[in-house]
Amino acid sequence: MSDGLGDPRAEAEGELALALIALEDGDTRHAAAHAGNAIASDPSLRDSYRALDRLSAAHDDVLGWYPEEVRYTGAAAARAYLLARAGSPDAAFGLLCAVTATAPGKPWAAGWLAPDGSPEPEFMARLEARDAANALLRLAVALPDPVPAEWSAPLSPWARAARWLVGAYPERSDLLAPLSALLRRFGDHDPGAREEAICWCQRAEDSGEPHATVMLGYALRAAGRPGEMHEAWLRALKLDPDNVDLRVDIAEQHAVSGNLPEAISWLEEGLLLEPGHPKAFPSCCAMRFVSDDDVAHLVRLADWWRDNPWHDYSHDMLSVACYQRPWLSVVPSGGFLAAGVPAAESVPSADAEEALRAVACDGYAPHPVAAYDTAVALSVLSLEDLLALLAYPPDVPRTPFWEREDPAYWPRVARVWACLGLLHHKTDEPWPSSVRRATLADLTAGAAGQAAEAAMNALVTAAWTDPQCRGDVAGLLGRRFLEEASADRPVPASAACLILSCPAMPAEVTALARELTR
Repeated sequence: MSDGLGDPRAEAEGELALALIALEDGDTRHAAAHAGNAIASDPSLRDSYRALDRLSAAHDDVLGWYPEEVRYTGAAAARAYLLARAGSPDAAFGLLCAVTATAPGKPWAAGWLAPDGSPEPEFMARLEARDAANALLRLAVALPDPVPAEWSAPLSPWARAARWLVGAYPERSDLLAPLSALLRRFGDHDPGAREEAICWCQRAEDSGEPHATVMLGYALRAAGRPGEMHEAWLRALKLDPDNVDLRVDIAEQHAVSGNLPEAISWLEEGLLLEPGHPKAFPSCCAMRFVSDDDVAHLVRLADWWRDNPWHDYSHDMLSVACYQRPWLSVVPSGGFLAAGVPAAESVPSADAEEALRAVACDGYAPHPVAAYDTAVALSVLSLEDLLALLAYPPDVPRTPFWEREDPAYWPRVARVWACLGLLHHKTDEPWPSSVRRATLADLTAGAAGQAAEAAMNALVTAAWTDPQCRGDVAGLLGRRFLEEASADRPVPASAACLILSCPAMPAEVTALARELTR
């Protein structure tokens, strides 16, 4: 419905009205769909759950309208309520935790689990305590630490659920460490939450609970007590000497403290135990790059990620290492040559302009692999349109990022994205004889300032994403750079940064580039 668009309560009431109309007509399938939509819009609207009660009375198997494999949050939340009503509290609680993890900013618990802000004790008493603690732990892992202020209120019933479990089962030391993971995340908004989480972990450690010492370290870190955190994690390693994940945590804490050599040493120790560890390897590559500024470490990480695409931590580490680095995550404002733009036979089409604005709406990308992947949206454009975009960049996108930026910066960024689009032109052609390589090489060899540098960046990106073309790209750009360096004119630092970001660049070329960036 369009009425009330943007107002969650109004949208929920509109969907609920449709659900009730369908219910009166005996159309339970559509009634169920609209009830799920109402819950998705505003989970705290209690009348939506009363509609589910009416659905249950009108249909023998209303759960069938919300199948177990459903991924839509409103339908999943409806299923959780129906499971609770049908006498399956553990399944209901776990599912509602999972829904909350998917959209933490909505008050999922307010509709029926905690209508007055705290979970109903009668319902909580029916739960298997360990299953409930594990469900809250899974929710905690999906949340940032600490939770942002705007999520604190809708998530607070879950913190109260954790406290209820601890209070109701004082003898159950096995609940304490998992529940501490959730409670400590409320430390910015709930006075005493972090210290309470520490106390729970200490009690669990004193009782000999496995992993309690590790969780104590996390709680101490959240409370800003790094010395005690480190001591706790060293105790945990004595109990579990093969724990590579813990070594990664210790290493990253050393990195935060500015002790990179010690951090890398911990990661290398972990990699001896597990060479392909999905966190230790990306972290080690990123830290080595930060330590010596050699892009080969990040390229090695990108290659590893290509072979292990399910490890998103690689994206995280690439993003951290490339942050605010010229060409690796931002387009520098300087130019390779003084001026000039490439010639084009026509202006870009309206569709081409819109496509480029869409990919460039946030400026650049967090790392070269992300830039390449984002630019695939430009693969539908013709070569003529891409070259026209280089010559005639469209108007600046009307986005928050570009409202903050100097409009004079836009043409440079637009040309960078246009050249990245060229990388996706006829990708079925073998690289050495491809139109995309020939076009980018011609632009690089030209005297067209921003376009030449944008083409160089696209070639560097190709080398990041395709190991087969690295030698060719390094040779092409290395020769171009040496020609500029030997000419009687200054070479901007932005061009030298491009050379330093290029995989497989010969050492003598990178040495010269480093001199020019000092």
